[in-house]
Amino acid sequence: MDIHASLDYSGKVVLVTGGARGVGAGITRTFLAAGAQVVVCGRNEPEALPQVAENRASFIAADVRDLQSLEALFGEIRQRYGRLDVLVATDVAARGLDVDRISHVLNYDIPYDTESYVLRIGRTGRAGR
Repeated sequence: MDIHASLDYSGKVVLVTGGARGVGAGITRTFLAAGAQVVVCGRNEPEALPQVAENRASFIAADVRDLQSLEALFGEIRQRYGRLDVLVATDVAARGLDVDRISHVLNYDIPYDTESYVLRIGRTGRAGR
């Protein structure tokens, strides 16, 4: 079964931290192929952003190690697009984020320390609720 054929994220806004390189770039291309509006972030803008056909990811500068920078990033995404539907975050970015309307958290880069994983997955997306 081709997973790409069954995905439809048309009209969805997706943030992928680390989405311009390696595994993150592959995830970004998968969402682009499914019709999503994808935003990637990092401290420095990459030379090239992932693209599938005419659908290209956009870039917003943010330091995922700094919670205030991430909150500003979420605010900018809400201002530009009106919402954030999907967050795909590295372990560093997933430390206790409070993101409205996040019902599921999927880690593609799992920490080696089991206790850190359990603590972070439990807090991410549900902090303060």
